[in-house]
Amino acid sequence: MTGGGTGQVACGVKAHGVPGNVVVAVVASLPFLFGAWSAGSASAGIPLFLVGVPLHFAREIAKDLDDADGDAAHRRTLPLRVGPGIARLVVVTSVALFVVALAPFAVRRPAFAIVVLPAVALCLVAARRVLSGQRGTPRLLKSAMVVAMVAFVLSARW
Repeated sequence: MTGGGTGQVACGVKAHGVPGNVVVAVVASLPFLFGAWSAGSASAGIPLFLVGVPLHFAREIAKDLDDADGDAAHRRTLPLRVGPGIARLVVVTSVALFVVALAPFAVRRPAFAIVVLPAVALCLVAARRVLSGQRGTPRLLKSAMVVAMVAFVLSARW
């Protein structure tokens, strides 16, 4: 998950917009690789890492949309560089990539397909909100992350 610590790690790069968003998305998704590595198989974490990066990236851009006024003086975020309309499309595209990345897990484990539906629903609501220019999308995307992680844990036990 992204938090103050992750943002601080990338603060120099983050001031430049998209490169910082990418760094934060990658760093925030690394716990999946570290967890798999500590369990003896780092490569087992790669699919989860690849699922996590697009949702973290979408959340970072959504935060930049919400913070555009405050960022104008000191950051070159995507919404400030290309406008909020294109930044919103980037968020929706990245959320769609997250949902598509979940598909192989859902096909292999029908229980996962069921318990991950709330995360997908949160993503749909977030996409609708961001496209309509409403604030608060990052919170919905963070909730989708948590729900998806819970879905992985719950479905692994069934």
